[in-house]
Amino acid sequence: MASVKLAYIGGGSTRAPGTLASFIRQAANFGGSEIALQDLDPDRLELVRRLAARMIEVQGVDMKISATTDRRAALADCEGVLSSYRPGGFEARYQDERIPLSHGAIGQETQGAGGFFMSLRAIAVAKELVADMEAVCPDATLFNYTNPVNIVAQAVADHSPIKVVSLCEGPIVFPREIAELAGLDPNKVRATMLGLNHACWSAAEDGGAQY
Repeated sequence: MASVKLAYIGGGSTRAPGTLASFIRQAANFGGSEIALQDLDPDRLELVRRLAARMIEVQGVDMKISATTDRRAALADCEGVLSSYRPGGFEARYQDERIPLSHGAIGQETQGAGGFFMSLRAIAVAKELVADMEAVCPDATLFNYTNPVNIVAQAVADHSPIKVVSLCEGPIVFPREIAELAGLDPNKVRATMLGLNHACWSAAEDGGAQY
Protein backbone atom coordinates (compact mmCIF):
# COMPACT_ATOMS: atom_id res chain seq x y z
CA MET A 1 0.00 0.00 0.00
CA ALA A 2 1.40 3.39 -1.01
CA SER A 3 0.32 6.74 0.38
CA VAL A 4 0.70 9.35 -2.36
CA LYS A 5 -0.72 12.66 -3.48
CA LEU A 6 -2.31 12.74 -6.92
CA ALA A 7 -3.58 15.84 -8.71
CA TYR A 8 -6.55 15.56 -11.06
CA ILE A 9 -6.41 18.45 -13.55
CA GLY A 10 -9.91 18.71 -14.95
CA GLY A 11 -11.36 17.35 -11.73
CA GLY A 12 -14.77 18.87 -12.46
CA SER A 13 -15.12 17.00 -15.76
CA THR A 14 -17.81 14.45 -16.60
CA ARG A 15 -15.16 11.72 -16.45
CA ALA A 16 -14.08 12.61 -12.94
CA PRO A 17 -16.73 10.80 -10.84
CA GLY A 18 -16.14 7.49 -12.61
CA THR A 19 -12.37 7.87 -12.40
CA LEU A 20 -12.53 8.65 -8.69
CA ALA A 21 -14.82 5.66 -8.15
CA SER A 22 -12.09 3.50 -9.71
CA PHE A 23 -9.46 4.91 -7.35
CA ILE A 24 -11.74 4.33 -4.37
CA ARG A 25 -12.34 0.71 -5.42
CA GLN A 26 -8.53 0.35 -5.44
CA ALA A 27 -8.23 1.78 -1.92
CA ALA A 28 -6.09 -1.17 -0.86
CA ASN A 29 -3.41 0.20 -3.20
CA PHE A 30 -4.06 3.88 -2.45
CA GLY A 31 -4.87 3.86 1.26
CA GLY A 32 -3.95 7.09 3.03
CA SER A 33 -3.57 8.91 -0.27
CA GLU A 34 -4.90 12.33 -1.27
CA ILE A 35 -6.46 13.20 -4.60
CA ALA A 36 -6.43 16.95 -5.24
CA LEU A 37 -9.11 17.96 -7.73
CA GLN A 38 -8.49 21.09 -9.80
CA ASP A 39 -10.83 22.75 -12.27
CA LEU A 40 -11.74 26.20 -13.58
CA ASP A 41 -15.44 25.72 -12.79
CA PRO A 42 -15.92 25.94 -9.00
CA ASP A 43 -19.50 24.65 -9.08
CA ARG A 44 -18.68 21.49 -11.04
CA LEU A 45 -15.56 21.03 -8.94
CA GLU A 46 -17.53 21.15 -5.69
CA LEU A 47 -20.12 18.72 -7.04
CA VAL A 48 -17.43 16.15 -7.90
CA ARG A 49 -15.71 16.69 -4.55
CA ARG A 50 -18.95 16.01 -2.70
CA LEU A 51 -19.66 12.90 -4.77
CA ALA A 52 -16.16 11.56 -4.11
CA ALA A 53 -16.36 12.35 -0.38
CA ARG A 54 -19.66 10.51 -0.19
CA MET A 55 -18.25 7.47 -2.01
CA ILE A 56 -15.29 7.40 0.39
CA GLU A 57 -17.65 7.61 3.37
CA VAL A 58 -19.89 4.81 2.09
CA GLN A 59 -16.95 2.55 1.24
CA GLY A 60 -15.23 3.34 4.54
CA VAL A 61 -11.80 3.74 2.94
CA ASP A 62 -8.78 5.77 4.04
CA MET A 63 -8.49 8.39 1.32
CA LYS A 64 -8.68 12.17 1.24
CA ILE A 65 -10.28 14.38 -1.42
CA SER A 66 -9.45 18.08 -1.74
CA ALA A 67 -10.51 20.61 -4.36
CA THR A 68 -9.15 23.92 -5.60
CA THR A 69 -9.26 26.19 -8.65
CA ASP A 70 -5.55 26.96 -8.08
CA ARG A 71 -3.54 24.58 -10.28
CA ARG A 72 -0.20 25.08 -8.52
CA ALA A 73 -1.81 24.46 -5.15
CA ALA A 74 -3.22 21.16 -6.43
CA LEU A 75 0.14 20.16 -7.91
CA ALA A 76 2.26 20.93 -4.86
CA ASP A 77 4.08 17.81 -3.57
CA CYS A 78 2.34 15.49 -6.05
CA GLU A 79 3.80 12.17 -7.14
CA GLY A 80 1.36 11.79 -10.04
CA VAL A 81 -0.81 14.12 -12.13
CA LEU A 82 -3.84 12.99 -14.12
CA SER A 83 -5.00 15.41 -16.83
CA SER A 84 -8.47 15.16 -18.36
CA TYR A 85 -9.61 18.57 -19.53
CA ARG A 86 -11.52 19.97 -22.53
CA PRO A 87 -10.45 23.51 -23.43
CA GLY A 88 -13.44 25.43 -24.72
CA GLY A 89 -15.90 22.88 -23.42
CA PHE A 90 -18.44 21.08 -25.57
CA GLU A 91 -19.19 24.34 -27.39
CA ALA A 92 -15.69 24.16 -28.90
CA ARG A 93 -16.13 20.48 -29.70
CA TYR A 94 -19.27 21.33 -31.65
CA GLN A 95 -17.26 23.76 -33.77
CA ASP A 96 -14.40 21.26 -34.16
CA GLU A 97 -16.79 18.75 -35.66
CA ARG A 98 -19.19 21.08 -37.50
CA ILE A 99 -16.64 23.16 -39.43
CA PRO A 100 -14.77 20.26 -41.10
CA LEU A 101 -18.02 18.45 -41.89
CA SER A 102 -19.37 21.58 -43.61
CA HIS A 103 -16.39 21.30 -45.99
CA GLY A 104 -16.73 17.55 -46.55
CA ALA A 105 -13.82 16.66 -44.24
CA ILE A 106 -13.57 14.52 -41.12
CA GLY A 107 -15.07 16.17 -38.05
CA GLN A 108 -13.82 14.32 -34.98
CA GLU A 109 -11.95 15.43 -31.88
CA THR A 110 -8.89 13.24 -32.43
CA GLN A 111 -8.57 13.04 -36.20
CA GLY A 112 -8.51 15.30 -39.23
CA ALA A 113 -9.09 19.03 -39.03
CA GLY A 114 -11.27 18.71 -35.92
CA GLY A 115 -8.51 16.84 -34.11
CA PHE A 116 -6.02 19.51 -35.16
CA PHE A 117 -8.27 22.26 -33.74
CA MET A 118 -8.60 20.34 -30.47
CA SER A 119 -4.88 19.66 -30.26
CA LEU A 120 -3.98 23.34 -30.56
CA ARG A 121 -6.12 24.19 -27.53
CA ALA A 122 -5.10 21.10 -25.54
CA ILE A 123 -1.37 21.63 -26.11
CA ALA A 124 -1.63 25.29 -25.05
CA VAL A 125 -3.01 24.14 -21.69
CA ALA A 126 -0.50 21.28 -21.46
CA LYS A 127 2.34 23.77 -21.94
CA GLU A 128 1.16 25.75 -18.90
CA LEU A 129 0.52 22.55 -16.92
CA VAL A 130 4.02 21.11 -17.38
CA ALA A 131 5.56 24.52 -16.61
CA ASP A 132 3.72 24.45 -13.28
CA MET A 133 4.82 20.86 -12.69
CA GLU A 134 8.45 21.77 -13.35
CA ALA A 135 8.10 24.49 -10.72
CA VAL A 136 6.33 22.60 -7.91
CA CYS A 137 6.51 18.83 -8.59
CA PRO A 138 9.28 18.20 -11.15
CA ASP A 139 9.63 14.50 -10.30
CA ALA A 140 5.92 13.72 -10.77
CA THR A 141 4.66 11.73 -13.76
CA LEU A 142 1.93 13.17 -15.96
CA PHE A 143 -0.77 10.65 -16.89
CA ASN A 144 -2.52 12.33 -19.79
CA TYR A 145 -6.10 11.45 -20.66
CA THR A 146 -6.79 14.60 -22.68
CA ASN A 147 -7.50 14.21 -26.39
CA PRO A 148 -5.89 13.96 -28.83
CA VAL A 149 -3.81 11.89 -26.39
CA ASN A 150 -1.10 10.95 -28.88
CA ILE A 151 -0.47 14.53 -30.00
CA VAL A 152 -0.57 15.99 -26.48
CA ALA A 153 1.83 13.33 -25.21
CA GLN A 154 4.22 13.88 -28.12
CA ALA A 155 4.26 17.63 -27.47
CA VAL A 156 5.07 17.11 -23.79
CA ALA A 157 7.69 14.44 -24.47
CA ASP A 158 9.44 16.60 -27.09
CA HIS A 159 9.39 19.91 -25.23
CA SER A 160 9.41 19.19 -21.48
CA PRO A 161 11.52 17.14 -19.06
CA ILE A 162 8.31 15.99 -17.31
CA LYS A 163 7.71 12.24 -17.59
CA VAL A 164 4.47 11.55 -19.47
CA VAL A 165 2.25 8.53 -20.10
CA SER A 166 -0.83 8.88 -22.31
CA LEU A 167 -3.88 6.70 -21.75
CA CYS A 168 -6.88 5.49 -23.73
CA GLU A 169 -9.25 2.68 -22.77
CA GLY A 170 -9.82 1.70 -26.41
CA PRO A 171 -7.43 -1.30 -26.47
CA ILE A 172 -9.34 -2.76 -23.51
CA VAL A 173 -12.91 -1.92 -24.55
CA PHE A 174 -13.08 -2.05 -28.35
CA PRO A 175 -11.91 -5.65 -29.00
CA ARG A 176 -14.52 -6.99 -26.56
CA GLU A 177 -17.27 -4.89 -28.14
CA ILE A 178 -16.33 -6.04 -31.64
CA ALA A 179 -16.20 -9.68 -30.50
CA GLU A 180 -19.72 -9.43 -29.07
CA LEU A 181 -21.01 -7.85 -32.30
CA ALA A 182 -19.45 -10.74 -34.26
CA GLY A 183 -21.09 -13.32 -31.99
CA LEU A 184 -17.79 -14.36 -30.39
CA ASP A 185 -17.02 -14.95 -26.74
CA PRO A 186 -15.17 -11.74 -25.66
CA ASN A 187 -13.46 -13.63 -22.82
CA LYS A 188 -11.62 -15.79 -25.37
CA VAL A 189 -10.42 -12.96 -27.60
CA ARG A 190 -6.78 -11.84 -27.52
CA ALA A 191 -6.27 -8.59 -29.41
CA THR A 192 -3.27 -6.54 -30.48
CA MET A 193 -3.86 -2.90 -31.39
CA LEU A 194 -1.38 -0.77 -33.32
CA GLY A 195 -1.44 2.85 -34.41
CA LEU A 196 -2.46 6.22 -33.02
CA ASN A 197 -5.26 7.04 -30.63
CA HIS A 198 -8.63 6.63 -32.40
CA ALA A 199 -6.85 5.74 -35.66
CA CYS A 200 -5.63 2.21 -35.06
CA TRP A 201 -5.77 -1.33 -36.43
CA SER A 202 -6.67 -4.36 -34.35
CA ALA A 203 -5.83 -8.03 -34.89
CA ALA A 204 -7.71 -10.55 -32.77
CA GLU A 205 -7.60 -14.29 -32.25
CA ASP A 206 -10.35 -16.57 -30.95
CA GLY A 207 -9.70 -20.29 -30.76
CA GLY A 208 -7.02 -20.12 -33.43
CA ALA A 209 -9.06 -18.03 -35.88
CA GLN A 210 -7.79 -14.57 -36.80
CA TYR A 211 -9.90 -11.50 -37.61
